[in-house]
Parts: sequence; structure tokens; C-alpha cells
Amino acid sequence: MKRKVIIIQNYLSPYRVPLFATIAASESIDLTLALMAPNKPSYPMWKYDLSRLPFRTKLVPGTRLVLPSQDKAQICFNPYLLKFLWDEKPEVVFCGGFNTSSVIAALFRLLTGTPIVIWSEGTSITENKIGFSFIRKPIRKFVAAVASGFVVAGQLSRDYILSLLPDKCKKPILISYNCVDSNALSLACQRFKEDVAAWTRFRSVFPEKNILYSGRLIERKGIRPMLEVYKRVNKRSPNEVGLILLGQGMLKEFIQDYKSKNKLKHLFIEGFIGPDQYPKYFASADVFLLLSLSDCNPLVIFEALSCGLPIICSYRVGNVLDFVKEGQNGYIVDPYDIDGIVEKILSVLYSPKIEDMKMASREIVRKANYSDSVAAFVTISSMVVS
Repeated sequence: MKRKVIIIQNYLSPYRVPLFATIAASESIDLTLALMAPNKPSYPMWKYDLSRLPFRTKLVPGTRLVLPSQDKAQICFNPYLLKFLWDEKPEVVFCGGFNTSSVIAALFRLLTGTPIVIWSEGTSITENKIGFSFIRKPIRKFVAAVASGFVVAGQLSRDYILSLLPDKCKKPILISYNCVDSNALSLACQRFKEDVAAWTRFRSVFPEKNILYSGRLIERKGIRPMLEVYKRVNKRSPNEVGLILLGQGMLKEFIQDYKSKNKLKHLFIEGFIGPDQYPKYFASADVFLLLSLSDCNPLVIFEALSCGLPIICSYRVGNVLDFVKEGQNGYIVDPYDIDGIVEKILSVLYSPKIEDMKMASREIVRKANYSDSVAAFVTISSMVVS
């Protein structure tokens, strides 16, 4: 008989759909996805016909408060969630991170004994950046103490959970990596290169060597140190090097001014790129650069790995320890160590073993797959009930 499981999420992002579909298709789980504050979606462009999703989805009435910050941090408040859980009578409840919904689920656990599992991507770095730690930390320790187990996104997320638990506390903590369709991305890059005319035309826009960044153009992503790194790379490189920026954000005007003042003709500000064009840029790059000052678990790491790119990545990125192996497929750096980052980028761009690094990236990303990620949910559901 299938075990009745509810996963609570503030919103449904596209990359979660295959994960939830695979969980729902498992032989041991009867899944319901509970979406919070549906009347105020976080991302209005993500609209779904819930009746056509490959898993049961229910909307929980509530509201969403948007905090004044560059990331427009949001708090969902759904007092109705307690009644919803009471009426649904789940056997296991998964809570997405530590938030108001997790607190309500913890109360449900105390009232009914129903096990709850915290599904977290946060790290000590990202969580300490949020603010109000004097309130947040005690609440998170309370939720962690009540929880029956944890599903985390990687080593740094696991370390954060352990920091919330007493030293001798033994609770199951399983890793479920985020995923993208690695095979599809890899094939898309390969097919684009095989289209000689299209490849030659597109590739001719950029110099021989290129650095790629994809993400929001905001302070937290380390855009300012990235630009300084790029300027110094160009001064030291024997050949012209391009920096391709994909994405939008409040620093776009600053980047344009920086490009003009420093005469960086090969700094390409491409803006938002649709999924049909995305692989072209990854196929044209030689190294992926991410200097985030605080970043939980960016999917773009998996995209870059899938496309066979070596990665230079900030140690402040949550999944860096799991997917960047020093010297094998890239380097882990301090985002403020400008000269050190320049050295690493040049060493990769002109490495005689760059093809080996590309191959290593494709191999390492294989462990981020839906089958293994779903297994963590199935396994811990059995562990916390038995």
C-alpha cells in the first residue's frame, strides 16, 4: 500500500516538476503537493494548469509578504495549513526549508505525532545572511528538534542541519541533489556544434577564448568582483578573452558603464536567454565563472557541468563541494581574492588538459539525477514511519 505523503512548497518552479512527477510515480508514495499562498504567486510567469500536472496538487489559502530587499525576499503565512494537514491526514510531511509553514507543520507533528521531514538547501553562509538571527536560529532549532529527518541538497546543507542539532542527536539526513536534464543539455550543445553553418555564424561573434556567467545581475551573485577579475584577465592574457553575461538584474546599467569606462569590447551583456538559445552560449564558452557571495544551490552549476564546462566557483556556493573537484574540473575560490581567481581562470583557459576537465565535468554531474534524488525521499519516508 502506498504511503500518503504531502510536500509543502511556496511555489512550483519548472525544474521541480520532473522531481515531483518521479516521486508520484514511485510504487510506495501517494503524493500531494501543497502550494502556499496561491493568490499571490512568487513568479507570475510560472503558470500551470494544475489538472494537467503529473501529480496531485492542492492550493492552500494564505498570503505572502514581500520584504524590501534586492532579492525581494518573501514570507508566506498560511494559518489554514494546520487545518489542511489535519483534514488530509498524511503519514509523512515534507517541508521546504525553515519557514512559517515548517513551524506550522512542527505544531502538527506535536499534536498528531505525524513525522515531518525538513527538505533544505540552506547553508551556514546563506542562512546567516537572512537577518534576524536572534529570532530565526531558536525557531530553526525548535523545528529541527521536532523533525524526524532531513533531506538536504549537499554537504554544506548537511553541515548546517548538524549545527542546529545537539551533538549526540542522531536523525537521518539524506542527500537529494537538485537536477536538470543533463543529457538533453549535452546533446543540444553537441547538435549545435554539428550544424556547421549556424555554429560558425554564432561563434564568430565572440573571441577564441570565453568566460560564461548565467544568473541574476545582482550584488549577491558577485558581479562587481567578477568584472574586476575579467578586466585583469584581459590584461594578462596573450589573446583576447570574452565575458558573456546571461541574465537580468539591477546591476545591468552598472555593467554597461563599467564596460564603456574600461573599454571592454568583448564584454557581452546578452540579457535573458530563452531555453532554445541557452545551449549555444554554453557550447561557445571555455569556462564557467560564479563568484556568488551567498548562494544556496544554483541550478546553473548543473547546467554548466552538463555542457562540459570547467567551473571556477566561490566557496560560498552551496553545492560547490559536491560538484567542483580541485584541479579535476575546476577550482573553488574566495570571491574577493581577485588575483587568485585570475590565476585560476588563465590556468584553465590555457591548460593542455582542458579537454580532460570538460570530460570530468560531464562525469561528475551524473550523480545529480532524478532517480537518485527521488530515492532519498522514498527511503526517508520509510525510515521516519517505521
